[in-house]
Amino acid sequence: MNVSVIADDGYECSNGKKICREKTTGMPLKALPRAFPTLYDNPNGSKVITKKPIKAFRPLYIFARQGIDTSDPDNPKGWYKVGKSKKRVLGWMQAKDIIEWKQALIMAYTHPGEDDERRSQVLMFDKLQALKDIIQSPERAAKISKAYASLDKKPQDRYPSLVLSESKRFVDINENFYFLPIVNFEMLDLDGEDARYLQIAAAIPEATAAKLDTDLRDDNNTLDNPEVQKEILQTTTSPEAIKQLGVDIVFVMDLTGSMEPYLQMTLESVQDIARLVAKDIKEKVHFGFVGYRDNPAIVNGMEFASKNFTKDSLVNAEQFVDMISKVRVATVGSIDYQEELFAGVETGLATKWSENAIRLMILVGDASSHEPGHPQNVTGKDENVLRQAANDSQVHIMAIHLQNQDTHPEIVGDLPKAKKQFITLTRINGSEESALVEVNADKEEDFAKAVKATANMITSFLGQTLTGNITTPTVNNNGNVADKAKKVTKMLLESALVEYKGKETVPPKDIIAWTIDRDMNDPAILALEVRILLNKIQLDSLVRVVEEINMAMKNAETTEREFFEALQSVAAASIKDPSKIGTAKNLKDSGLLPSFLDSLPYKSEIASLTDERFASWTTQKRTDFTQRLEAKLAQYRSINEAADKWIVLDESDPDNKVYPLHIDYLP
Repeated sequence: MNVSVIADDGYECSNGKKICREKTTGMPLKALPRAFPTLYDNPNGSKVITKKPIKAFRPLYIFARQGIDTSDPDNPKGWYKVGKSKKRVLGWMQAKDIIEWKQALIMAYTHPGEDDERRSQVLMFDKLQALKDIIQSPERAAKISKAYASLDKKPQDRYPSLVLSESKRFVDINENFYFLPIVNFEMLDLDGEDARYLQIAAAIPEATAAKLDTDLRDDNNTLDNPEVQKEILQTTTSPEAIKQLGVDIVFVMDLTGSMEPYLQMTLESVQDIARLVAKDIKEKVHFGFVGYRDNPAIVNGMEFASKNFTKDSLVNAEQFVDMISKVRVATVGSIDYQEELFAGVETGLATKWSENAIRLMILVGDASSHEPGHPQNVTGKDENVLRQAANDSQVHIMAIHLQNQDTHPEIVGDLPKAKKQFITLTRINGSEESALVEVNADKEEDFAKAVKATANMITSFLGQTLTGNITTPTVNNNGNVADKAKKVTKMLLESALVEYKGKETVPPKDIIAWTIDRDMNDPAILALEVRILLNKIQLDSLVRVVEEINMAMKNAETTEREFFEALQSVAAASIKDPSKIGTAKNLKDSGLLPSFLDSLPYKSEIASLTDERFASWTTQKRTDFTQRLEAKLAQYRSINEAADKWIVLDESDPDNKVYPLHIDYLP
């Protein structure tokens, strides 16, 4: 039988022996099998293939499409020839058992926040119209309230079409990877916010299932299953698990000459913990220390840009005091006022954190960091990339910003830049606030008060965990430095606890449903964020194209050539037809961008770039643009090297790993 088909929707399938691809981009067509699909030997359904069951919603390649008719979405007709890899055909499936997946996009729950800032749970419906009836209703608030109130009800009393909800305990995709691919979507304006109705599927890899000790074979994963309902409504963590919880504190401190007194005060604060705190609490807190200075390749006599003094393992309070007493500040001065703060943060994030502990980083410094592209920037990263990396690593950052009162123009001019960087780096996950304590550098005693208040807050919290209680201590608000430090420490601990309580939560699986990516009660809050699953080849292509665009921009600046002319020279060896760059209206038409970017529904910062637009930019705007590109490029390289962050979706093909890249990381 001839099964060759050329799809009329932009996909081309050759002869059933090679995978189907999108005509314009060459990207392979994939599909997601529904729960319990039947696999056939041929497209007439005469012979069933008896093999190991096909896992629901795990991506398969499409080799052929025959008689596909989706005019009735609830009852699609036709057949798909499917395979687990580009060379391994499994058999045929009916269209009713499979869903085409045209972009490698998945959704992830955003951090829900805590207390008054906590967002609403994501609700899921089996019918889009049921969701629209709520969102578009003049009585939206009342209907939303009724839907949430029915989560704990029996099926007959539940809100119509409501089949599932996000768990009340936060499921962090970085801790327990889950798979929520976007099957379909519709855009809408919701109270002035760009929003999307999303049809999502749900699955979890075997590794996650094993870690959480859950069965992948359940045939009912909706609220109708009492066990699923119980899991979704649970808010507590077992007292025994709480008693095992510890806290890791890593200081990341400027070690240039002016920091000597602050180094000594940090030592004294931890010394108090070693001397005064009960033994069973001391055993639950571990310390690390990272120092940062300036780029030794540029500044003669500067020993390091950043150094982890506890790189082998974190230490207890007594060991920390002994170690830090031997640390010395730099004996040579820097070229400028800025330091390598970003290098310190990156080194701190790479700490060997304890297995069952809240991860806190305390930044101490006065100056801003060199930006990407600056000769003294050793990481290539900026505060935005590092903030996201900290979130992904569940590291919670606070900062004590020592604000120099000197009136020297360089110091005065640096303050706004430093504040912006510290505010971004310390943004509390799930909140609009930052864990930033601003201290007058002339009042050294205020620094000591801030460090001691932070340490006392943490040890008080740990004292409560010994009883199985994880309520954070109350804080006075008298406006002084100590109370400010206690307040931001409390907020950081609460944000971290949201993540910790969700560690044992089972993500949704084996279901397809409609939801909305905004908080239904407050559309200004994003409830689901987009990520793209990239393989190593695709990430490498991103690295190449960003490198070439960045190089072309610099060449255009120094040679006064037009941007596309410079780009044609830089990219000549890496694309099939360099002449396309010369005739392209914008970067999207140049043939340079990776093909998978063309298929994604996102606004690219570089795709619409033209000669005219580049020429119209001020020097500062060009600098800002290249700094953002360089920061993303540095993060791509870090991701490539982070072997433990790559996910195996199909255990039978461990070499085909993917990484859930934040859509904001795309160029």
